[in-house]
Amino acid sequence: MSVVDDTKEMATASMSLDDSGFVVIVGESAGFCWGVERAINIARDTAGKVGRVETVGQLVHNTRVVGDLAREGITAVSDVGSVETETAVVRTHGLPPAVLEEAKRRGVRLVDATCPTVAMVQKRARQLLDEGYQVFIVGKRDHPEVIGVQGWVEGKATVKLAENPQ
Repeated sequence: MSVVDDTKEMATASMSLDDSGFVVIVGESAGFCWGVERAINIARDTAGKVGRVETVGQLVHNTRVVGDLAREGITAVSDVGSVETETAVVRTHGLPPAVLEEAKRRGVRLVDATCPTVAMVQKRARQLLDEGYQVFIVGKRDHPEVIGVQGWVEGKATVKLAENPQ
């Protein structure tokens, strides 16, 4: 397999095949979004400072990355009640305020790796609710990001799954 990462080569590369018959073209924006990269860096920096650290939920939706982090001493637990380390990292999708409060009551120091864009959506949803608007969330009810936003609006948002997500 050959990998082409130069946009000038893309036009000719798509016409040619290597011995395996495949050409891989890597686009300029291939890889993780900046929020995911930021969260991974925060988790690694935190582990570098405090040693073993846990994340509340999987840090990102990528089993390979989660496995790599686990080998580095950064492991995922399902909820705040399962945290055994003094410090835990908040997943990229954020957490509902009630979970943040529970961590505080339990004495767990949280390092926030919530994607800033996700955090902005959470706060905006809360602001709209406070202003009297009905908040709608398009997504899967059980997705961590939807759960987080629902927490910020005290479960008062209407969640709809897009019929034809593209």
